[in-house]
Amino acid sequence: MAFDLPARRELPADVKERMRPDFAESLAVRTRRSRAPLAVAAGVTLLIAGGVVVTQSSSHQVSPGHVRVVTPSEQDLTRCRVALEDQNWQSTEMAVFDLRKVLHGTDGRFCELTRSRAMVAERRFKPVALQDGSITYRSNRIIAGVPPKGTTTARRDRVNNHPQLEPALDPEAFNDSVVTPNFFIIEIWGVHDSTPTLFFDDRPEKTPPLSAHSAAVKASFESGDPDQKSLVNILAKCTDRAWEETGVHAERLDKWEPVIATGVEEWNGALLARRGDAEFGYCYFYSTTAAKPFSIIDEVQEEPDEPYLITQAPSDVINHGAAILSVGQYTVIGRVGRCTGTVEVSDRDGPAVTAELADGFFLANVPLKDGREDLRKPDDPLEPGRLHVVVRDENNEVAYEGDLK
Repeated sequence: MAFDLPARRELPADVKERMRPDFAESLAVRTRRSRAPLAVAAGVTLLIAGGVVVTQSSSHQVSPGHVRVVTPSEQDLTRCRVALEDQNWQSTEMAVFDLRKVLHGTDGRFCELTRSRAMVAERRFKPVALQDGSITYRSNRIIAGVPPKGTTTARRDRVNNHPQLEPALDPEAFNDSVVTPNFFIIEIWGVHDSTPTLFFDDRPEKTPPLSAHSAAVKASFESGDPDQKSLVNILAKCTDRAWEETGVHAERLDKWEPVIATGVEEWNGALLARRGDAEFGYCYFYSTTAAKPFSIIDEVQEEPDEPYLITQAPSDVINHGAAILSVGQYTVIGRVGRCTGTVEVSDRDGPAVTAELADGFFLANVPLKDGREDLRKPDDPLEPGRLHVVVRDENNEVAYEGDLK
């Protein structure tokens, strides 16, 4: 059916301005986030004739940042209000960088969220003026502020990858940005310069000296549970570290659920997680350091003929300096048949520990027979033959006894 449209007429400027946010918001819902550089979006003119909306291309350009800006959830707002210590703080604009969210407040303040942390500007931090615009927030991962008027793109200078760094940790893999007329956000992962060069529409801008530690970091969990020892929060810490420190793609760290853990009360142990029915992973946590990065188990034997060791790590560690570590126990993760009743692990003929068991995996904190042992390296494994395992079936009969290899 053909429509006889009236001659095109320009809408008043104030009407077009009121319509543009709604149109940009609908684009944001439909557009999936991508790390590829964003092209400048062509502007759109809306014509209304006889109740029918018609779109036509025009030469006006809309900031590409609009399609990256979404509305934060109430949970996001709550976390930021706690971090800012301001229950009246408001935000309607949020940009997402994989596992990182950055909220822009109506008062101009920024709040940065990961699965286990909230970061806001230190109280003593002062905005830094640019030639046109300003920097109002910096953490060790992003720089944010007010862009020069009319800016449509922003980026940081390239950073050469360290020759000993894994390719997955190439800083250029974390070189993303969002720009709107009101704010900009630029990833600066791997940038250690206190005066990094930023580019606004490819115009270089050398920033004044700016501390890399200008953000206050606070424990804050996406789960909403404030207990740092809850399994879901331990997993959140581990996946945050895996993404930031080992270069694991964010998609591989999504939709994991904790299964079992050992040593939670002592804060020395390990956690096992599952995604679906076939993928498993783990991480270690210690009282003296932050949780270790999450690791995905590459291959799992469904029904092994005998129990086997997946990984081990020293825990209950005391550092005596000069890289000599005194270790009182090891945390072990192993695999056994799913119909197993119990698993007991010991150091040689020392006291046996009943392991946590689920989905054919077992976790145990095994005390060393002779008390403590000095290591030269923090990840040195126990020598072969030290770990002893006893597996009992559902009738409490011994199904296997021997070395855990």
